[in-house]
Amino acid sequence: MFAGKNRVESRIVRFFWNDGLLDILAGTGVFLIGLAWQFDLVALGAVAPAILIPFWKPLRTRITEPRLGYVELSSGQQRRNQSFVVGSIVVGMVVLLAGIAGYVAVVRGARDHLGGLAPAIPALILAVMSLSVAAVTRVFRFVQYALALGVFGIAVVELEQEPGWALIAGGLVAILGGAVTLFYFVSRYPASSEEN
Repeated sequence: MFAGKNRVESRIVRFFWNDGLLDILAGTGVFLIGLAWQFDLVALGAVAPAILIPFWKPLRTRITEPRLGYVELSSGQQRRNQSFVVGSIVVGMVVLLAGIAGYVAVVRGARDHLGGLAPAIPALILAVMSLSVAAVTRVFRFVQYALALGVFGIAVVELEQEPGWALIAGGLVAILGGAVTLFYFVSRYPASSEEN
């Protein structure tokens, strides 16, 4: 009995991030932030990710759990999950503070050579956050999303465009990557009711 439970738990944990939902929700958040930026509603864009969080659990319940099942995780796995949450908060705060410090340095002109890079800063901050997600979840797709955000951030500087365009493009890349991953996940792992 315990071996079966451990096998199911291992399967769920192994595929926890491979359903594409995190990609789609994170990409949508980045896209909405970029869109808000383009319409000069930056403060409104900042709340977009928070608005998307409540969709996570219902989507997992509807899409992922019917395919992989649901088990109560072992105390070891629960500790690892808690460490992930704490680590994510710490990394997010460090990146946020570094971004604020970089922004202040650029605005104050303390580093004139960075002034031209100002439009890339939002995309570069989100690229670093994407790398932290990749490190914690061990999902390589988030390294690709970080690279895309970096490239789009540099592109808006070179093309003398607004920062929002880099976020819109980077968000679309993550949404597309998540959609492809979700399609693969759904086709590879049919829901229990579909198997009968």
